[in-house]
Amino acid sequence: MQHKEITEKIIGSAYNVYNKMGYGFLESVYEKCLLIDLRKAGLKAESQQAITVYYENQIVGDFVAEKSCQSCDPVKKRRL
Repeated sequence: MQHKEITEKIIGSAYNVYNKMGYGFLESVYEKCLLIDLRKAGLKAESQQAITVYYENQIVGDFVAEKSCQSCDPVKKRRL
């Protein structure tokens, strides 16, 4: 799947959640709803995923991504 197609699914899922849930809930509620919608859209989605951050091929720290979707190779995410 191309980046444009994945991006369209992610944005579409975000709109679906907002349109169905409205506003006023805690972020954790929206996060769970978004994961459900992303998976329903056929994407492999995970929550609170730990990512090792590299700089010049050396580990400089860890980062917890709130959400990640398919084809996000952890090595490519932030290798500079």
